Amino acid sequence: MKSTKKKNKTVIVILQILVFVLLVAGVFFGTYYLFIGKSSNSYEANIQNIISQINKLNDSVSSFNNKNGQALKDNEAVRKELPNKIDTLSKFKEEAQRLTATDKYTKDNENFLLGLDKNILIYRQIDAILRNPEGKDVDKASEDLKKYTNDCVKYYALVNIKNAKISLPQSTTAFIDNVTTYVNEMVKVVRDKEIHQSQSSDFESSIDSVLSKFTPINIDLSSQLTKVRQEKGNIDNIIALANKNKDELDRINQEFSNIAAPSNGVECYKLLNTTLECYNGYLESFIYAANNEKLLGNQITTDKISELYAVPNSKLSDASKAFDNFTKTFKEFKQSNIN
Repeated sequence: MKSTKKKNKTVIVILQILVFVLLVAGVFFGTYYLFIGKSSNSYEANIQNIISQINKLNDSVSSFNNKNGQALKDNEAVRKELPNKIDTLSKFKEEAQRLTATDKYTKDNENFLLGLDKNILIYRQIDAILRNPEGKDVDKASEDLKKYTNDCVKYYALVNIKNAKISLPQSTTAFIDNVTTYVNEMVKVVRDKEIHQSQSSDFESSIDSVLSKFTPINIDLSSQLTKVRQEKGNIDNIIALANKNKDELDRINQEFSNIAAPSNGVECYKLLNTTLECYNGYLESFIYAANNEKLLGNQITTDKISELYAVPNSKLSDASKAFDNFTKTFKEFKQSNIN
């Protein structure tokens, strides 16, 4: 009997221990799951609110597009408002980083933060592009913008949090597309500008080369001719000089004819062309007059000299006026290229 009582007492003790362990376990797991449930609910509520605000902010950029959504509405307005949107998104990111995600949402939270980071980079890149649309690396900036957008869409698509759907809305992607279109236009503008600058630089160098050869021969031969008359010298020397200058002018005209004028250099080209034509006419008429003076010799009168050199003097006057106009216009052309 004693043995049976002892066994029963042992069984009772074991049962009491088991009940105690079960109670402790029940309390522990109940408390744990209650805590986890509250923690999960708290995280969900907070992240849902943040995501809702981000979706609203992204959707608000629709105001940056024109009515039909096909172009940017106003670059100035965009540049003014973007920094505030960037700051707001950055605050959302800081707020989200302070949350503690449950095990269930650890990976979702990680993808959300990665997507949000790219979301911020999208607007920062657009802000940088619009502040310097003609920058030399604007085409690379456009490629980076595309990458940030694709990465943002990818990470947001991986987020699976209860009642917290996040994505880039159509208004945002339309805004990004419009920025990309604008960038492509600016790339063309920059390239055209570079081509134009190159053409202008080449034109300027070519004209300077022509001028370096033309300036030494662009002279009035009448003073030297007067000196020859006064000193009873040989007029053949003056005729030879005129012929030499004419040969040089022919070479200059050949070089000049190979010059391509950009749109803003056409007027310069025309004026210099007029100058060269007038000066060529001057030399031809001067040589003709000097040869006739030589033939008349001592019989030539002052009136005859005036008659012979009336055409050369007129041609030289026309050449001088054209050259003065060219010099002024060419100076303005150079100045415009500096600016």
